Amino acid sequence: MTDFASLPLSPALRPGLDALGYTTATPIQASSLPPIRKVAT
Repeated sequence: MTDFASLPLSPALRPGLDALGYTTATPIQASSLPPIRKVAT
C-alpha cells in the first residue's frame, strides 16, 4: 500500500486527510491519482 504523503497531491489536501485519519491509499487510489494529476495540470 502507498501512503498519501508519497502521492503527488496538492499540499492543501494533506491537512484534511490527516484530520480524517487517512494515511494509506487503497491500491486503486495509489494507481489512479498520479495519472489524474498529470491530466489536470
